[in-house]
Amino acid sequence: KAFQRDSHCEAYSNELTVNVVAAPEITSIDLVSNDANVCEGHIVTLKANAQGGVTGEEYIYTWYKNNEVVEGVTGDTYTDYPMSVDNDVTTHVYNVTVAQVSSACASVIDVNDAITVTVRPNPRYTIYGDPTVCEVADITIDNITLNAITTDNTLGTFSYQWYESGVEIAGATSTTLTYHAEYRNEPYIFKMVVTDDVYSCATETAEFEVYVAQR
Repeated sequence: KAFQRDSHCEAYSNELTVNVVAAPEITSIDLVSNDANVCEGHIVTLKANAQGGVTGEEYIYTWYKNNEVVEGVTGDTYTDYPMSVDNDVTTHVYNVTVAQVSSACASVIDVNDAITVTVRPNPRYTIYGDPTVCEVADITIDNITLNAITTDNTLGTFSYQWYESGVEIAGATSTTLTYHAEYRNEPYIFKMVVTDDVYSCATETAEFEVYVAQR
């Protein structure tokens, strides 16, 4: 209502209806990948559950990792491949907020919704040994000796398995390999697979080639 003092005129504006809706909110975050303890680089999938706001309107999500906005992810699901930092056991904290465009309402971060994932560094081993050895006639004598060594301080229990040209070597389950190899034109190609017995994830060494010279 507007009133002009001199003319004593009154004017009335059109009515304006304001609808007040509840802001959308996050009810929970599910860890779809179902494991809060992983080895670095393994998949972590999170799904947000929301309610409230304008009925029928799409939710827009903002994901956070360690309190930093994850750019480019606005859906209710977020997939990550977390890594360890400085080869130490590392925790990553995930959270999410939800908003709607028409109401410009948004939820706030609730620390009680946060999901914490612990990442264990993969063990890193390097193979050392002689790249060229001599052929030995006696098949009971091993002419190749290789050692897999790590400089990491990773604690845990690990299992080891050696391979030659992609084929598992029976009984070769320690960090040292002794092997009898006859002369051939192409090199013998070795690698070792290390498995974390706690988290059941494995990592491979780089391949190591050994040539066997004729007697």
